[in-house]
Order: sequence, then structure tokens, then C-alpha cells
Amino acid sequence: LNTVEQITLDNPEAGTYTFSVRGSHVSGMQNFAFAWQLDTVHHFHFSYPTVSDPQIAGSSRYIRWEATDKGPAQLDYTMDGVNWNALASLSDLSMGYWKWTLPDTIATLRLRMRMPGSGDVFSDPFTVSPEVTIQVGFNCVDSFLLYWNRLGVNSYRLYELKDNYLEPFAFVSKPEALLYKKQHPSVYFATAPVINGLTGYRSATINYPEAGVGCYLKSFFLQDQSGSSATFKAELGSLFDVVSVTLEKFRDTGFQSLITRVSPTSLDFSFTDVAVSQGENRYRLKIQLANGSVIYSTTESAFYTGTGQRVILYPNPVRQSAPLKILSNQSGRYSISIIDRNGRLCYQQELNSTVTFLNTALLPVGLYLVRVEDREGKLFTEKLIIY
Repeated sequence: LNTVEQITLDNPEAGTYTFSVRGSHVSGMQNFAFAWQLDTVHHFHFSYPTVSDPQIAGSSRYIRWEATDKGPAQLDYTMDGVNWNALASLSDLSMGYWKWTLPDTIATLRLRMRMPGSGDVFSDPFTVSPEVTIQVGFNCVDSFLLYWNRLGVNSYRLYELKDNYLEPFAFVSKPEALLYKKQHPSVYFATAPVINGLTGYRSATINYPEAGVGCYLKSFFLQDQSGSSATFKAELGSLFDVVSVTLEKFRDTGFQSLITRVSPTSLDFSFTDVAVSQGENRYRLKIQLANGSVIYSTTESAFYTGTGQRVILYPNPVRQSAPLKILSNQSGRYSISIIDRNGRLCYQQELNSTVTFLNTALLPVGLYLVRVEDREGKLFTEKLIIY
């Protein structure tokens, strides 16, 4: 029933030993394996952590060791190799482990076990450092920027995925790396601090195209609008080589600068236009780089019916098959009816949004009367020309 058998011999005498294996209920021949191990007396060594086990600062970990002796011992640690700090007074070495909350620091540590009558035994040096969070600064056509939290070290090691394994490929002195796609076709990257020549705890691996960051720009959108005032929010992935960030507004001759932030120090921006015009107002973000390159966002719109105006139609006149935009100052309050010159009802719709689009291909060329009714039964009319 038991396919594994363990036999131990304490303090065996010198000589030749023969091991015989017999199966009492075996039919025919049966293969078996024999494994053996020798431990010397007064043997002790630390099994965890080793030089290959970087640790997270402030985390709780088990120190583990193997010992053939029993009895009391003193467990210490050092961060500089000179000054030792008491960690635990152990009643019996045979317990084999001790739970420890590591110091919240960046350093190379070493353990020491002091055993009466057996001297001192030291562990491998191992690193302790905070976790590294790697992020994408930008993802442009030919290059991308990775950055991470600064840890106060002089060097970081970069890794990329090659043949199913993360392989180190460079050391950098700053917590950022500008990489070119032709040289680095992989999409998976990680980094780790270098502490006194040893590699610290490595970051999680990032798939940079899936981070949702474009070429510098993370997001640009209309955050809030109140009457003739509209506030836009923008977030960049990085300020690397960014000279200025400008909110542009479309006027008769094209987009023009409205608000500019020179030498920005934050990735988050807020712009407010206090003079929103009646109808549709179009905006975009302009990012100026040090090398002269310019990056534009997509266009965002702010709609405004004007002071005292309930519903407006534009463009008016409108070309047939071109979209007609219907703006209302309050969604869900109004309904419209479009009536032709002969008094026939051609179109009717509830305005459940502040912006409604009408396909004018549904209506013949001509003059129409647009009747607007609110939920209280109040009526007013507008003329509409389709040409």
C-alpha cells in the first residue's frame, strides 16, 4: 500500500552497508528506485532566501534552514556587513524556519545563525527593495517609452521576452527607457533595480501595446459643460521631450490656439473655454515635442443652444443627405415635428439627448416648418430649408 519507504541511520559506524529490497506481494519483476543522502554532524545551512531570491521590502517571509543539531541559537541580520541586528532567539534549531517582516528599505541583507559550540554560519547576500511598477509613457509608430517608480538606486536592469523566457538586455541609470520597435520586436518587458551589484525584485511583465496608451496621449474628453463654459480633461502618458500642451478651438479659418501650458510638470491637464459659441464648438489637443514634432488628439465637440434658446437646428439651410444636428438645452424635455409646405407630417421624434442627428436624405428638397413641443405642452416653431 505504501510505495515509499524511508530509513534513517543516526551516527552510523564506518564500514560497508548492504540494502536488500523485497516485495512480499509482487508478481514477477518490479522496478524500483533507490535514493540516498548523507548529512554530516553539526551541519547547518540557510536554504531560503539565497542570492537568487530577491525580496519585497516590508513583506513577511519565512527564513528557512537545514540543521542536524538541536538546541538554542541566535538569529541576526545585517544591512552593511558590519553592524548586526538581533532577529530572534531560537529555543530549538530543529524547527527549521522563522517568520520575519523584512525592513522597508533598499539594501543588500545577510543572515547569521550563532550556535553555541558550533560557531557562526552566514547566509548568501540577498536584496530587499520595494515593488517596481512599470508603465507605458507613449506608444508611437517607431518607438515606445517605458517608465517606472524611482527607487533611489543607480541602475536598473531591463528584460524582454525572447523564446518564451524573459532575458536581460540592458542596464539604464534612470527609471525610464526609450526603445525602438525595429530593435525590440517583443511586446513584453520588465525591469528590476540593481542593488550593490545584485538584481533586486523584478517588476510584473507588461504588454505595452495593451496598456491603452497612444502616442503620448492617454485621453482627451469634455468633462463638464455649464451654459457657455466647457471644461476639457486630458492625460498624457509621459512628459518626455514635451515642450507644451495646447487646447485648440476651430474657428472660421481652422484650429487656433486657445490655452497653452508651457513646460508642463504634470501628466493631467484641465482646460476651460468660457466663451462657447451657439451651436457646435470643436476642440483638439496639440502636443509640441522638443524635436519639432507635433501630435494632435481626435476632435471633441461642445454643443450650446445659446442664452434663452430651447432647440436649435444646424446647419440651416442644410444640403440634402447631409446630417442635420438638433441641439436641445435639456435632454428628454422636447419633441419635434417636421411639417412640409402642404401641412403633412414628415418626421417626428423625441429629443432624448442634447444632440440628435437627422438624416435629411429622408426628406425632399424644400421648405419645412419644425414644431418644437416641451413636456408641458408649450409650442414654438423654426423654419428649415433643405437644398
